[in-house]
Amino acid sequence: MIRQIQLACLFALLVVFTGCEPPPPVNTGSLYLDNISDQPMVVSIDGNEMATVAAGETDNFTVPLGEHVVSVAQAGETTFEQMHNFEYAVPRTQPCFILNTDDDLRYCRTVIVYGNDDLSQSMASGLTSMIAKAASRKAVGDDPEAQKKWIEEQTRKQEFKQVMNQMSVFGEESISRFGRCTYFLTPLPSVVVGSKYSRSERRSVVVRIPAGMYNEIDALSKLEMPTEDDLDRAYALKQQVVRIVDNLDNLENSAVIAHSPPGGKKKRPLESFKRRRPEPIALIHQWCIKAVIQTL
Repeated sequence: MIRQIQLACLFALLVVFTGCEPPPPVNTGSLYLDNISDQPMVVSIDGNEMATVAAGETDNFTVPLGEHVVSVAQAGETTFEQMHNFEYAVPRTQPCFILNTDDDLRYCRTVIVYGNDDLSQSMASGLTSMIAKAASRKAVGDDPEAQKKWIEEQTRKQEFKQVMNQMSVFGEESISRFGRCTYFLTPLPSVVVGSKYSRSERRSVVVRIPAGMYNEIDALSKLEMPTEDDLDRAYALKQQVVRIVDNLDNLENSAVIAHSPPGGKKKRPLESFKRRRPEPIALIHQWCIKAVIQTL
């Protein structure tokens, strides 16, 4: 309690002496409509026409947060109408929503890596094996076989978690909220620009996936203790998602996309990063580190 009071006082002093004010609350979101039909869609909020999305096109527009009636009309007839409560997941961050009127269509937000990740690969070698032994001794005692089995299970669990975290699926409901992305159903550039200190860059992209694939990913994401077969299936699904991303790509696209460094004000050396093909994930076993910390 005392610690919380101290932090609150420190924040108040910073506001007073620096003139900083908290960012204003977010009162709008972005609503995406992916029209895969052969007719234009007219979208209305509370009876007010907001946008017309041409056949085969995707568009987004601003929607006020709170409860609103969303309707879609095609060829003069209302094909969809629903009351929805538009809420944000993260305070002061504009949320994104998608309106999906196709029962057989779902979406997946995935992360594509540019550049190299040599640092994490080197860290995930001798150091993690040493930490794993210490953690296993605390968990199951001094039995070598039990330690080996425990390490294998925890390693597989962490690897499975990292693979699944790269695939966020949504779209089962007519209106779904999803995390912000760099690209939405658009081709990725072959090169991006970022800070050379980062050694790699990541971009998020949303792609369409079939309902069956959604069901598989959703079911796997709920597993607490995955088997080797579950891990293999997770990797296979990730590869399928990457192939869908590849189908968005224009192979002649070599545009360079520059983005602001963290903070947006400091100038840091920039470096271009080429898109990296999928490779097995280099693991830094956070579960090992946490287990060792608990023993201290």
